[in-house]
Amino acid sequence: MKQIEQATPFENSGDFGDRLSVESSLGTPKDTESNLRQLSNIARSQPEQMYKSIMQLQDLIADTNDDPKTQGRAFLNLAKCYIGVAGNKIDQDPEGARIVLYGTPQGRTSPNHNGKMRGYDGAVDALKAASKRLPRDSNITNCENMIVLLARKLQH
Repeated sequence: MKQIEQATPFENSGDFGDRLSVESSLGTPKDTESNLRQLSNIARSQPEQMYKSIMQLQDLIADTNDDPKTQGRAFLNLAKCYIGVAGNKIDQDPEGARIVLYGTPQGRTSPNHNGKMRGYDGAVDALKAASKRLPRDSNITNCENMIVLLARKLQH
């Protein structure tokens, strides 16, 4: 089975040198703006790796229907990637940020790599799926706070 950490741009591997792990990139729930800034900076500085990670996480989710904990971690990491991308887009492309944050009906019905409908799209859907599988994970609340912060920025 693939390791979730291999599917994120936050790892200490390959040509990424000393990068933050997903968990350490979130820091503490107390500093939502700082956490959002960190994820947005990773999306800005490593866009190709971020999009590759999104694709790998989507594949991992499709392949782990029988393992809710692994699938939950994959959904949580996918939500973090989407939050980073949305945070990076919010000033220059607010509509793009909105799509990454909330998803689209077309994204929810698009097939994954094994031909089945995904059923989710965007950070909000990924986080909802993660919270169903990891109900006590403290990163869920932190991600919810970042989504609320992004939603407020989109309203202004």
